[in-house]
Amino acid sequence: MEDQGMANEREVFTVLETSTGAGQSWRSKQEGAAIATVEHAPAIVAKKQSQYVLLPVETEGVAIGDAVPVLGAKDSSGNLAYIPLNSDGAVIVSPDEEGTIIEDEATVSASVGSDTDVVTLTLTASEDYKKIDVVASCTFLTLWKILQVDDVTETDLVKFITGPGSFSFEKLFEHLEFTAGATGSQELKLIGKQIYGPASDLNGYIGVLEKA
Repeated sequence: MEDQGMANEREVFTVLETSTGAGQSWRSKQEGAAIATVEHAPAIVAKKQSQYVLLPVETEGVAIGDAVPVLGAKDSSGNLAYIPLNSDGAVIVSPDEEGTIIEDEATVSASVGSDTDVVTLTLTASEDYKKIDVVASCTFLTLWKILQVDDVTETDLVKFITGPGSFSFEKLFEHLEFTAGATGSQELKLIGKQIYGPASDLNGYIGVLEKA
């Protein structure tokens, strides 16, 4: 018998149901294909900017990219990280803030009646700073100040006095925040001015948190 060019086509069975109750076959799509108005099985792939995408999988420590956010967390560097749990399976919550602590201490001899630099911290331009921690002491009456230096501009952030009855001062300024300038020398200084008496030692420590 002569071949009439006919073929036996495969039947496509309706395996899904539309919102109207009609039957519909399972429609395949390539990654990156646009989402059409026809109905598809939404559990197979994810949606990004009106396109189908395969569900991405990333390992801990790499850039999070387009990974499904509920599967992990993002660290301060923008990388994917597992959520830490303790031995009871509870999420570990730390009160520590992300950032870098800059600190120094020194003892210098006072110049009576004049401001004397005790500790100087070098800051990074345009970075945010908070939580200034200070310890200062002198056995004579002394006026202290914490000074922000932005190139040629000096700003007194805090002033306090030590002297007879209270030779030392110690405090963490939880809510004191500032931003370093964009250009020039950026510093944070602890300065003491002994008011009277023979020149005595000025003892100081200052620390600050550079926010991440």
